[in-house]
Amino acid sequence: MPSNSKLTLTRSRTHSPPSFFSTLPRDLFAEILASLNVLTLTRLKSVCKPWRSLVSTRNFIKQHLAHAQAHPENQALIVHSLSTDYDDVVTVFRVDDVENPVNQALNFPQTFFKMELVGSISGIVCLCDRSLGFMIVVWNPATRECKMVPFPNKERHAEKVFVGFGYDSVEDDFRVVCVFRVKANERCVSRFYVYSCNAECWRAIRVEFPYDLPHMWCVVTVKGNPYWMGFKVEGGDESNGKEVCVMFDVRMEVFKFLDLPKCETNSGTSACLSNYKDMLADLMFSPGSEVNKLVDVFVLDDKSGVWSKIYTVGPIPLEVQRVLHCFKNGEIVVEDDDAKLFLYDPKSKAVKNLRIDKAKELNKAFCYTESLVTIKKMNHVEEEDIPETSPSTRKRDDFLENKRFSLKSMARTEGVKHTMTIRRGPYKCWRLYQMCI
Repeated sequence: MPSNSKLTLTRSRTHSPPSFFSTLPRDLFAEILASLNVLTLTRLKSVCKPWRSLVSTRNFIKQHLAHAQAHPENQALIVHSLSTDYDDVVTVFRVDDVENPVNQALNFPQTFFKMELVGSISGIVCLCDRSLGFMIVVWNPATRECKMVPFPNKERHAEKVFVGFGYDSVEDDFRVVCVFRVKANERCVSRFYVYSCNAECWRAIRVEFPYDLPHMWCVVTVKGNPYWMGFKVEGGDESNGKEVCVMFDVRMEVFKFLDLPKCETNSGTSACLSNYKDMLADLMFSPGSEVNKLVDVFVLDDKSGVWSKIYTVGPIPLEVQRVLHCFKNGEIVVEDDDAKLFLYDPKSKAVKNLRIDKAKELNKAFCYTESLVTIKKMNHVEEEDIPETSPSTRKRDDFLENKRFSLKSMARTEGVKHTMTIRRGPYKCWRLYQMCI
C-alpha cells in the first residue's frame, strides 16, 4: 500500500464489520477502541451494528472511561467565563501537549439566563441557573446529551440555594445535592434534598448541620463527594466569621466540616480547593503580595483528617490573583490580575497562556475527562435557529401563549475557533421560565 494512502471506513451494507477487524478477538478489539476519543467512537458507531452494539455497552463505556482517566494526556480543565458582552463561554483545555495546550470549543444546552458551573464527574457536567425559577441540567459535552433535573416544588421560594454534584460508586448513581435556605419564624433555616439520577426523584434528608452558612459555593468534587467553601457565621454576625470547608458524603448522606490548613509560608492567604490524584488539595497563596509567587500545596488524609504540605510551587513569574487547579502531573492553572489563564509547569518553569477569546471574567473551573457515560433519559442536544426578536416589551402570558417550546430547542450555538459563546436575552429567559413551570 502506498505511504500516502488512507484507510477509509464506510458503512457496511451487510451490517457486518470490515473483514480485517472481524478476525480480531472481541476483547482485543474493545481494548483498541477504548483508546480512541469520543468523536471517533461516535463515528464508528455508524459503520456497522456490531460496532455500535459494542461501543454502547455498559462494560465498554466503563473501560473507555478507565483508560481515559489513567492516561495523563487526557487531563483537561472545563472553564466557565463571561465574555466582554457578558455572554457565557464554556471552554475545555486539554493539556496532552505541554508546549501546545489545546483550547477546545464545546456545545452545551442553551437553557440558561445566568449560568453556573456546579461540577464535573466522569465526563458528566452539572450546570444550574439561579434566576427565574431555577434550573439544573446534567450534560455530557462529548456526546452532546443532557437531562433536565426537575426542581423540588416545595422549595421554589427559598431565599438561597446551594448546589453540589456527586456520584455514588456503589449504586453507580449521579446525585445532585441542594441546600435551601428558607425563612421560618423570622429566621433562616436550612433544608436538604438529594436527587438520584437513577431513581429520577428528589428526597428530603435530615442531616446534622450545626453552622449558619449564609454563603456557600461548590468548588470541587473528590471521589464523588462535592466540597463547598463556606462562610461560617459566629453569633449571627456576618462580619464575624471565617471560611470553612464543607463536604457532603454522597454514600452516607452526611455533611462534614473541615478546617483549612494553616500556612507557614504565606500570610493573608487565599485558599483554592482542587482534586489532586483523587485527594482533596488546598492550594494556598497570598494575592497582591510578593509571596504570591509561591503556591503551597496541601493534601488531606481522609482517614486522619490531617492536612499535609507536600510541596511548594514557584516562584511563578506572574501576578497571581487566583489558583484554579492542580493537574496530576503537578502543573498548576493560575489567573493573573488581567483575568488571563496560565499553565505553569514547576519542572520546566515554563508558563503557557491558556487563551479564552473575548473573556472578561473567569468564574469556575473543574477537572474534566471526556467520556461516553450517559444517564437515564438523557436527550441529544440539537441545534436550532432561534429568532433574535426581543419579547421584553410583551406581557409574560401573551408571550407564553404564542410560543411553543420543545426539548430539542435547548441548543443554539454560535461558534468561534476556540470557544463556544452562548448569547443571553429575553427570549431565552422566557423559554427557561416556561420549562420551569
